[in-house]
Formats: sequence, structure tokens, C-alpha cells
Amino acid sequence: MVSVWIHPRDDIGNPQDYVLAGADAFALTLTGPARVPPPRVYRLFDGDGLAYYYAEFAPTVSGVYAVGGMLTNRAHASQTALAAIGTVMVLTGAASRKFTRATGAGLTRAFAAEPSGFAVSLFDEHANAIVDTVGGYEVAFQLDNRQRAEFSIAPTSLTLKEETSFPYFEARYATSAAGTYDVRVVVRRAPGAGAAGAGAAFVPFEVALGSDVPLVVSAGALSVNRSSASGPGLVSPVPAAVPVGFVIRTSDAYGNPLGRGGLALDVVMLAANPETTGGSSFRVSDVVDRGDGTYVVNYTANVAGRYYVQIYRGGGGEHL
Repeated sequence: MVSVWIHPRDDIGNPQDYVLAGADAFALTLTGPARVPPPRVYRLFDGDGLAYYYAEFAPTVSGVYAVGGMLTNRAHASQTALAAIGTVMVLTGAASRKFTRATGAGLTRAFAAEPSGFAVSLFDEHANAIVDTVGGYEVAFQLDNRQRAEFSIAPTSLTLKEETSFPYFEARYATSAAGTYDVRVVVRRAPGAGAAGAGAAFVPFEVALGSDVPLVVSAGALSVNRSSASGPGLVSPVPAAVPVGFVIRTSDAYGNPLGRGGLALDVVMLAANPETTGGSSFRVSDVVDRGDGTYVVNYTANVAGRYYVQIYRGGGGEHL
């Protein structure tokens, strides 16, 4: 709220008394970043019978406003534009849950052990970006793992970035555990900071993330050391000329199942020593991608003997 008091005087500085007050009227304006409706001006009298005028403005957009107006002298049927009364700096209010927002890919998607993040921008209840007083706040976030609580990330403070025209808080995190997480972001006053926004008491609040979609942390890149294979087709002895199979389970470096398909896998049954232990090397053609990080391998060894099972990624490349 912006309050204005006007104490009218004549050309030689005499104050206006109640006798002359009825002949004059004032209309006030605020000119600035946004239109402000003209206020009603009240004519009042002090204890000595001298007239003054009072008005209140309620701009909702922060910035600098010029106060001006018009004097109407009914006695002389004239109007006079008032000289600039002054300027008013309208500050932002306290941070508000209504407009404060968190944005960024790291709110809904990340990969195990890879840095990710998001940003939090503070706004007051009229959607004004909080700039000058942003240092009076601190923002913290936490990630709650729905499947394994021991991998949740405890409340962590965000870093204030003030190098831009609109400061924001940046959250950075990395977790080695794939899974589904609930994200919580809380805004509170910084220790030692004064009252926020026109002296109003500030109540910490949780930021509305604007989506019911949880954070999904997917497994990272394939790790040949953490992937595995098992099944009847890997357990000796295997009967000759009988179809058998096994399953390949792919994981990342932290043991998280990849949970996704798409790998080109080559499986070769390599005869250990055809001259002494028999067998005949061959490439397995029946490898089924289930699309969930597992691959079903079916083969038939028509020649009895001792074999090595070799699994390669992408046409004879990396060995699993």
C-alpha cells in the first residue's frame, strides 16, 4: 500500500483552512510499470482546522512509480497539473507458494550417478519476481526413494545464483540408486534475515511442483562387469542336439538393472579344443530382446564337446 498526504498552500505559502477547502479538489495518479487505478482522495482537517488530503494506492507490480495529479480550483473554474510530487519504489512482497516455481528436467528424469538438477525461482503473491531480497531466503530439497528408503537424499540446500537479472536457486544431485523418487522443495527465511515483504511474518512453504509425475532415476550405461547370465543352457552337461537356453541380465556400474532393451548382442559357442574335446564353433542366431534389459538366448549344439560361451556387444566388440 502506498499512502500520500497533500498539504495545500497558496502562492505565498499559506496553508488552506477549512473555509477554502471546499473550493479545491485533487486527483492523484501513479505512473510506472503497470496501470494503477486512481484512488479516492479524502479531505481531512487537523487539530488547527487546516485542510489536508489523503489517498492510498495499491500497486501489485513492483518497480518505480511517479506520483502526480491534478488540482481543480472550483472557485476559479480552473485546473492545474501538479508538479511531480515524487517517486515511489514499490518492492516485492514475501515469497509466495502461489507463484514460486521449480523447473528443470531433473524434477522428473535422471540417470544413476549422473549429475542432474533443477531451478527454483521465487515470486510474491502478485507474481513479481523476487530479486533484491532474494538473499533473505534459503531453499532446500530432498529426494525420497519409494522403493529403498536408505537411498533417499536428505534435505540439501540449493545454491543461489545471482549473476542473472532474475536470480534463482539451483539444485544439483546425483544418486547411484535407480528407482522412483518423490521430490520435496521447501522455502524458508535465511537465518538472521529480517521479516519478508512489508514486515509481514513469513511462513515456510513447500513449493508446488505443478505435476504429479515423480522423479524417475534410470540405470546408467551398461557395465559388462555387473551384467550376468544364467539358465539351463549354461549348466553342464548340456545334451547334444537338444534346444536349451539362458537369460542375459544387463546392469549398470552400480548393479541397477538397465530396465531397457536395444543392445545388439552376439552370442558365440566356441569349441574349446575341437581336436581333443570335440565340438564345433557356431554363432547363436536366436537372441530375443525382451525390451526390459533381459535377453533370452536359445541354441542347439549338434556336435558334442566342450564349449566356451562368449557374449559380445555390437558385432564382436566389448565382451560380456
